Amino acid sequence: MKKILWIFVLVLLMSNNVEAASISEELTQLNNLFKEGAITKEEFSKAKSILLKTDNKNEQSQTKKGSKFSKLTLFQKPGIKFFKPCPLSGKDAPVLDYKNTKLLRKYISESGRILPSRITSVSQGKQRELSKAIKRARLLALL
Repeated sequence: MKKILWIFVLVLLMSNNVEAASISEELTQLNNLFKEGAITKEEFSKAKSILLKTDNKNEQSQTKKGSKFSKLTLFQKPGIKFFKPCPLSGKDAPVLDYKNTKLLRKYISESGRILPSRITSVSQGKQRELSKAIKRARLLALL
C-alpha cells in the first residue's frame, strides 16, 4: 500500500514542474525504498526513467522561458509551440500571382472557398494578397 501511494505521489510531482534539486532528492528516496525492498526492481527502473524524463523536460522548458511561447493553457502540452511561420513570406517563398493557379488551389477548399489564415497560417498581409489573387483568377476563369 505504501509503495502504491508513493508512486502516485511521485507521478503527481512529475506532472507539475519540479526543480532539479527535488528530483535528485526523489531519486535518493527512490533508491532507499529499493534498498529496503519496498519496491521491486521494475518499479524502481520505471520511476527512475520517469524522473529523468521530467528532469530533461525541465531543462528544455528553462531554456524556452524567455520566449513568447512559454505560456501554458489548460489543454496544451508543455513544449508545443503556438507559432507557425507564414509559408508565403520569408526566403524562397513563392510569388503570389493570379496566374499561379497551382499555388492558389492550395489555399482554396474543395467547395471553392478561400481558407482562413488560422488554418493556413498565412500572415495578415499575405492573406489579403492571396484573396485578391484568388478573386482575380476566378474572374478570369483560371480557377
